[in-house]
Amino acid sequence: MNILEEQKMKLMEIVNKIDVKKINVKKDEFHKLEDIQILKIEEERRKMAKNSLLFLDKEEIEKLNDNEIKILINELREKEVKAIVLETDTQNLEEIEKELEKINIVLICTDNLENAKIKVALEFYAYPEKELKIIGVVGTRGKTTTAFIIREILEKAGIRTGLITTMYTMIEDKIVMQNQGKMPRILDFFKILRVMSNESIMYVIMETPVSSIKEGLMSNINFAYTVFTNIIKEEINKEKYGNTMKCLENTLEVIRNSQKVVVNEDCVAREYVKSNVKKCMTYGITNKSTIMPTNINIRNIYTEMTLKIEKNILKIKMSLIGKTSVYNACAAAALAHMMGIGADKIKEGIESVIIPGKREVVANKLDIPIMIDGERDNQRIESLLKELRKYVTGRISVVIGANEGDTKEKLFELGVILGKNAEIINITTGNPGKDNEKRMSNEILAGVRTTEARGYIDSKLDRKQIIELILSKAEKRDYIVLLGIRI
Repeated sequence: MNILEEQKMKLMEIVNKIDVKKINVKKDEFHKLEDIQILKIEEERRKMAKNSLLFLDKEEIEKLNDNEIKILINELREKEVKAIVLETDTQNLEEIEKELEKINIVLICTDNLENAKIKVALEFYAYPEKELKIIGVVGTRGKTTTAFIIREILEKAGIRTGLITTMYTMIEDKIVMQNQGKMPRILDFFKILRVMSNESIMYVIMETPVSSIKEGLMSNINFAYTVFTNIIKEEINKEKYGNTMKCLENTLEVIRNSQKVVVNEDCVAREYVKSNVKKCMTYGITNKSTIMPTNINIRNIYTEMTLKIEKNILKIKMSLIGKTSVYNACAAAALAHMMGIGADKIKEGIESVIIPGKREVVANKLDIPIMIDGERDNQRIESLLKELRKYVTGRISVVIGANEGDTKEKLFELGVILGKNAEIINITTGNPGKDNEKRMSNEILAGVRTTEARGYIDSKLDRKQIIELILSKAEKRDYIVLLGIRI
């Protein structure tokens, strides 16, 4: 039996949780809310269901014309939705209110929709975060990889884990949700925590990006542990998150809610972070730390290093490559040591970690290194290729496709980045016949042509066929990178 099917809440209880500014229920009929049972809460129109409460984002609603509003209302009626929640200042609120008068659906208006979602989700899913031990990973770079390494170490130590990152949500070794570069939406986030608690998960390892902190998603969570990776000025989106100090202040909200913290001793913000923690352990490569690697040897398909954990000398060979991966592994090792996990399990976890679609090196019959990386951010793609250039002695051949929604400027910039950091760029489309995909591919190619690299588009071949063609022409020291591909 799926225990989530038993979740329910009276609409009156929900109304009492939300800071309601307006509701289309008369005072003398307010008592009827006690009789309305909400069996599902959703924030996506496509998921509306019978006896559900639906949160609708202001931006989505304001795009609708009069006819589209009528279509929405009909969908709500046909699906037997019980209530909807909107923001008070939604521009076409009056039109929606008029249409709802014709059917028996409750309209609730509030000034802060995100806050309302959090309050309702916590109550509806019975505060699942209180039943779990949460490990947060904060910083601007390395959160996903660090979280995966922690998960692997804990699993090797026999600890049942859940994982929530911008790539995947996992329960033990099963991927239950692909997150496409974003954290789960608010209601999904608390729903998956409830599922994890019901599955007797002990620890949940969780990326905690600034975006989630700013929307208040983490404010109700007391973290058992938090890992601070770094604050890198160049990687902060100032339009979204403000300057470096503002980003750090948001990060400290999680750190202050943590019982124990692991801190990167090489980060410029280390002293400021340590002044805000109750108890901490440090890691680093340059500055003296509790966990420090030696004998670092980075190759194009693996990394070797030695870690000393108390009296244990661990010679480690991991499939992750690059200096950043060394930092990530040390962060995870420091956390595991802080948790009392043995050195043998730390070594086993680090050496066995593979992140599907994240700097994942795939073996093949031709023995040509192939890396799969789902990265879609131009700056991070540039960072990856520059890192690879340090260890690759032959040509770097990139296979990449345009992403739906990318601007002309971003695609051109991507082409320039690829051309400056790789020798051969193969631009693919998921569907060679689509005019829009052809146009986007041509924008990338235009950027490549401003450099000395060779760029190709073959409109007759799909991505799989191009990969096969590249492999057939690859030379011994070549390195193939498949970018923007998520497994």
